Amino acid sequence: MRGSILCLAHLLIFSLFTTNTIAQSAGATDIQKKEAEEIFSWCEEKSDVNRYMTCDCLVSEYLEKRIELGPTASRFDILGELQGRCKNVSGTIEREHTLCIQESGFADTGGYELKPYCECYAHRWGKLFEEHTGKLDGRAKSQMRVDSKIYCHKAEAYN
Repeated sequence: MRGSILCLAHLLIFSLFTTNTIAQSAGATDIQKKEAEEIFSWCEEKSDVNRYMTCDCLVSEYLEKRIELGPTASRFDILGELQGRCKNVSGTIEREHTLCIQESGFADTGGYELKPYCECYAHRWGKLFEEHTGKLDGRAKSQMRVDSKIYCHKAEAYN
């Protein structure tokens, strides 16, 4: 219960910070600020987005790009322009570590103890994710997972 209350308080403070940031954006019209707030809400609601991107960064970058490209650019085009920015590296490391610990698909640790193996795997994933350019689709994520597993089966990964 205490954790839920802290999480809710954190979300409220974070949302107020982002809303204030949007409200104070120089050069943005009220319409652009409203659109940025909608993008923030969309990002917060879509776990497949906020798992890989930080919403505060995304909304800030989105608003800058909206001002630059003007009213004729579609949301889709603007979000496409932001591909590869605002990566949530720490969030993805945490998620991949949790999956490694919980999922039976990680049973083959190459003979290493589960905890250090999963730490290796998650940090390798984070490095590959951070370096990744281009579209982050299922194929790219799958390849990063395979590469991370292979890497962590090697003794030199633990030196």
